[in-house]
Amino acid sequence: MTPESRFWQWFAENESSLFEAPPEAFKARVNRRLRVVCPGLGCDRETGPDGRCSLILTAHGVLQYFPFVEALAASAPDLAHFRVVAFAPAHPGDVPSQDVRFQRMSDGEGTGVTLFVRNYSEDRQDVVAKQMSSLLSALLGEYDMETKVGFVEVKAMPAEAESLPKLEKLPLALGSFPHDR
Repeated sequence: MTPESRFWQWFAENESSLFEAPPEAFKARVNRRLRVVCPGLGCDRETGPDGRCSLILTAHGVLQYFPFVEALAASAPDLAHFRVVAFAPAHPGDVPSQDVRFQRMSDGEGTGVTLFVRNYSEDRQDVVAKQMSSLLSALLGEYDMETKVGFVEVKAMPAEAESLPKLEKLPLALGSFPHDR
């Protein structure tokens, strides 16, 4: 029996108690089992409007673990309370309206994005970079963030950047659309 099939057997046997578990207990139990399949995997749970939960399998943005997420999601059985989602999905509605503009760039190794942020200062570089990384992940989702964006630069917004597209338009510019994998 493969690690994936053992995981799904355990999950199916415990599905009802996992469905009823508080979020932190759910994540602790499931993540402990996922680490047996691959140490870099993790999960999250979101409840949909129909009452079913999404079991979100994630590689935490680490490309080398993407094949494990894909294989695990592909081998998932039908579950009564959960639907399986490979990779943290985009949540563009959760992205606060930002005064951020973007420009697509290419450096020969892939497509990158330069973000121009109003009131950006070098002394807050680390904080702003983390904020922008979180915004991009929410806007694009884990898969597209890691496979379509090769690099991200964050800069102060000069006057000429005002005419560039707003951050909310980035998914369309990269050919990203909401989807389940």
